[in-house]
Amino acid sequence: MQRSITHKLFYKKYPFKINLSFKNSANICRLGILRTQSWIDGNNFDKWAFRDSEKSEVQVFINCYKQIDFNNLHTRAEGKNVSIFAENRTDAYKIVELMEDWVVQLTEPASVSECEFLLENGHKKILCNALPKEGMHRYRVYIKQNMKLPMREKFYEWMQKFPLKFNVSITTKKWLTGASQYVQSPFFYVSDQQTLSMVGLYLGNHLQRVEEFIVRASINTECQV
Repeated sequence: MQRSITHKLFYKKYPFKINLSFKNSANICRLGILRTQSWIDGNNFDKWAFRDSEKSEVQVFINCYKQIDFNNLHTRAEGKNVSIFAENRTDAYKIVELMEDWVVQLTEPASVSECEFLLENGHKKILCNALPKEGMHRYRVYIKQNMKLPMREKFYEWMQKFPLKFNVSITTKKWLTGASQYVQSPFFYVSDQQTLSMVGLYLGNHLQRVEEFIVRASINTECQV
């Protein structure tokens, strides 16, 4: 099982993610335990969902999967992969224990302190080992895609007056200058709170959201996992 560290909340709520891998597990999640069990017992109505699957193997999987209490959990399923998102370590570790034969990755906060920080501060805080772009930028700003080209051009021209305060990706730069008509989730980095305030005044309603990077060393992390 691979272990990774959580940088921000999943779905604005969950610090823990457990990744499972089992053939047709997404169909099992979508159809539910009862219909899956019905197929195992001989009902062929949903046989399309279990093509090339061994009933004995599916039985073992659902015998464990149905023991999970999905209250306060969130799931995402695709193909043979299922991700389960949990609010606390107790629930996450119980899932890992129940589904140990199929768990391929566990993503969790690096410590109790980090977990508490994420839950208390919400999804707009991102934990990192160092600030991005050589440690010079603290904020990531997303722009709404309905921003008209004339305003985009003026905004980019204004940004050029403060070259050390901003870091703009090539794709976002092309969108701001009109060289590209579309970019998914245009964003840029800002160095400090004062510059961020000016950006907010300039963009107004065109500002979609702001994420702040928090260096892990600034958080008490004695209880490492």
